[in-house]
Amino acid sequence: MQSLLNIISNYIVKRNLSIDRDGIINLLDIGCSSFIPPHFVKNAKVLNLIGCDPDLIGIKKLRKKNYIRNFNSTLFLNIGASESSGKSYIELAKKRTSSKITKKKKNKKTLEINLIKTSILQKKFNKGYANLIKIDAEGHELKVIKGMNLRSTSLLGVEVECTLDERNNNLSEIISLLEKNNFFLASIRYHNSQTFNSSNFKNSFFKFLYKILLKIPFLKNFNYQWTDLSGKNCFSNNKSFLNQIELLFLKRKGFIYRKHFKKYKNILLIYGFARYFENLKASKLNKFIINNFPSR
Repeated sequence: MQSLLNIISNYIVKRNLSIDRDGIINLLDIGCSSFIPPHFVKNAKVLNLIGCDPDLIGIKKLRKKNYIRNFNSTLFLNIGASESSGKSYIELAKKRTSSKITKKKKNKKTLEINLIKTSILQKKFNKGYANLIKIDAEGHELKVIKGMNLRSTSLLGVEVECTLDERNNNLSEIISLLEKNNFFLASIRYHNSQTFNSSNFKNSFFKFLYKILLKIPFLKNFNYQWTDLSGKNCFSNNKSFLNQIELLFLKRKGFIYRKHFKKYKNILLIYGFARYFENLKASKLNKFIINNFPSR
């Protein structure tokens, strides 16, 4: 059922996207290591992409992706974002996308990196400033947000993935900070640890075999599967079974300038909020489905 809803939603999005200059969105992807999320890839033609990540290997992998050429424009920067500019360190994880920024050099897998204040990165686009910021910083997300220019009239949305563990209790502060700056919480998604990933294989041969099998489109989908939220995996440990929570904040409608209306409408479509789109181009049946069985 969910797959059918996504197909219908994607069809409606393609019919309603504004592809003229006023609808092009400047996307700042902080923590873009290795891949771009599907909801951006599907709508790449309306996105100017700047990807930032302190892990150079992740950046190199991303540049090789075939879908990168579909974006309106791209720029990749081997840097991290924070509340201020300076030097720091990144502790490389077995799964590269789980690498974390740390204050001190701990071991050989800890590399020195450059951090830049987020508000500076917001201005890096050839035309205009960042309209949408996606953050995946493995516990560093609050500092990234504190470095943002949240008062920028160009900024229309912030997607932030919060890692939940005993060292990271920033969730309430993130919500409060964004709401105080005229954003509202539009969507919440959550998941536990990833079930299928090459980093889960200890045996090098099976790891190699798994990567080969991922070339098959059907099997490739399994690489994005997450464990269910029944609690069975961590219940015996008597702790929360949530690993990460993804929050989407959108600018309150009353604070959006008229010149950004098309960009904002495109953002609604990218995130599956077609039911809130004014003058939606769709059949009566599709409108009924979208309004009563939303895909997101």
